[in-house]
Amino acid sequence: MDPMRDPTVHPTVDPSIYPTEQPSANPTSDPTREPTVNPTSAAPSTDSPSSSPSAEPSDSPSSAPSTTPANAPTRAPTDDADEVFGVHIDIEYTVSGMGEADKRRIGESAEETVPLVEEALKSNYIDEDNGVAYDAFELIIRAINGATRDELSEEDLDLPIMLIGAEIECVSGIGEVIIARSQTAEFAFEVQRALREMFNNTALTFVVVDAEQLAAVANSEEGESANENDSDALPLILIVAMAVLLLLCSVALVMGLVRYRQKAKQWEEDRQIVQQMQMTQTTTGTAGM
Repeated sequence: MDPMRDPTVHPTVDPSIYPTEQPSANPTSDPTREPTVNPTSAAPSTDSPSSSPSAEPSDSPSSAPSTTPANAPTRAPTDDADEVFGVHIDIEYTVSGMGEADKRRIGESAEETVPLVEEALKSNYIDEDNGVAYDAFELIIRAINGATRDELSEEDLDLPIMLIGAEIECVSGIGEVIIARSQTAEFAFEVQRALREMFNNTALTFVVVDAEQLAAVANSEEGESANENDSDALPLILIVAMAVLLLLCSVALVMGLVRYRQKAKQWEEDRQIVQQMQMTQTTTGTAGM
């Protein structure tokens, strides 16, 4: 047998029957039977709060705001309209067919009702495609049948027609758009429908007064016109003052002349009396001689 080619039948060293060290029958340390800290019996804190929630808030909320909001707040700027807008339009509307209940409502609560009418008018002018946005103009009712909203009463409304005097302030460039809108039948119809719904009265009729004669006036032009009028009036005032002064001088001169003539006449009469007395004395003296 050649060991270089054939495997050996037995290994050169007999294997050991037992390992070098006896394995331990038990682990080195006995495991603990209980955890070092007992787990909490309650559910995790995420599921249950640490303490019972309060049934009510600590402070009762106020039942009402400290101040009552306005019934119809405006969305327009609070600055002076002449400073914000460059153009104004004076316009009048009429509403007919109002019942006694409608008049009573306006007369007793004008501060609430008039802003609603303003809103009905303004909302039907809005045309954002043509630049008439809500904040581009402001519509204010100045008077109803000649009375302001502060003075308005049922007696002022005791007429067949309610005349609304209003003023529209707007930015430059949309005044003509608003005027054109005022002249359409659609505008009158939409405002009329809004007012009928507001007062629950299908007999109401709405009309824009003299719509064809409306004009947009620039606030600056109005101021310049007033200044020009003042400038034109100044020479006239001076002329009138000079005329009055000349008239007074003429009267004084005439009165002076009249008084002078009266004095001159009196002087002449006195001179003649003196001459007569002198002549009488001379004659008497001659006769005595």
